[in-house]
Amino acid sequence: MTFLQENVPEVIDWPSCSPDLNPIENIWAIIKQKVEYCMLNNLKELERYMIKEWQAIPESILKNLVDSMRRRCQEVLKKNGELINY
Repeated sequence: MTFLQENVPEVIDWPSCSPDLNPIENIWAIIKQKVEYCMLNNLKELERYMIKEWQAIPESILKNLVDSMRRRCQEVLKKNGELINY
């Protein structure tokens, strides 16, 4: 919370079950895809691998996800809250 208070201008409540409006779901999908093909032996290896993959996500992907939020919100509104193609 301290990090958010010091670094994020405004934190909004996010719909808890709305993957269309939750960009972290896209990030987890990227990491999950890489982890599924990795042969790890224990939880410590998994933890190290997850941290490495998290840090390896290109900034351009993060920027694209942030930039897509306005369009996503507009599409969800247009579809009255129904799922969108994202």
